[in-house]
Amino acid sequence: MNQLAKIVRQALLAAALLTQAACVSPAALTPATPTSTSRADAAPEYVLDLTDAVQTAPPTLPAGVRSITAKNIGQEVHAVIFKRLNEDVTMEQFTAAFTENPFFSLRLTTQLGGPDTAPGTSTAGYYQFQPGAYVLTDNATQPPRFAAFTVEASTVADAQPPAAAVTVEMQDGELVMPAEIKPGAQWWQFTNASQKMHMLGIVKLAAGKTVDDIVAWDKSGNGTEPFEWIAFWNLMSPGVTSWGELDLPPGAYWGLDFATEPTEAGMTPPALGTLKAITVTE
Repeated sequence: MNQLAKIVRQALLAAALLTQAACVSPAALTPATPTSTSRADAAPEYVLDLTDAVQTAPPTLPAGVRSITAKNIGQEVHAVIFKRLNEDVTMEQFTAAFTENPFFSLRLTTQLGGPDTAPGTSTAGYYQFQPGAYVLTDNATQPPRFAAFTVEASTVADAQPPAAAVTVEMQDGELVMPAEIKPGAQWWQFTNASQKMHMLGIVKLAAGKTVDDIVAWDKSGNGTEPFEWIAFWNLMSPGVTSWGELDLPPGAYWGLDFATEPTEAGMTPPALGTLKAITVTE
């Protein structure tokens, strides 16, 4: 089992492995250095440094569509998941639920998605932020951690996401997306068009394995993954759209959509909901 697979599977089964959670003070989110073509009134771009030692988040962020690049400068995989606290939820309530079990805190927030980012890599993204109290969580660490920040009403211009080469619509029981995709770095648009939370994993089957092995692995809840994790876009709430730049080499892949839903105890752990065959052409 490779390290990325271990960490993602640990995130999906966090209810079984968590006993505590860490909350750290916000740190600065650095505006990217403007290019020579930048205008003075252009929307700012931000770079979020991900480290093994500490979770970082902006103390404040202007409301609107924002361009944020997650840069992993650590030695471990890190997850980026932006979450807005519901209007009637306090930070103390969120902290208590997250500390007991991160899945219990899902019903208290709106999930905006975000990438898992491997060491030494960066993933650019665009996210829609409404004013309110937020947390940036990292479910790839043990224990998972978060940092709080505030999004303030602002007249700062919205960032404009590039035209998406790949659109993914997450529906209950179906992934609506192209079956064939061009290779290389390109923008993906993710939209949760359902009534449940969804996420998307891109995997490559191990030699000799089939899609039936994926289903059996998910039902068993343990064992070695019959695939390699290639990319992962984290939980998104119903009605949310976000954008990420993914880079897939040519090959055959499967898209895995994991869904979760509220219960009296909180939220169910994500379970495999949909499979989609994907071919990245030469």
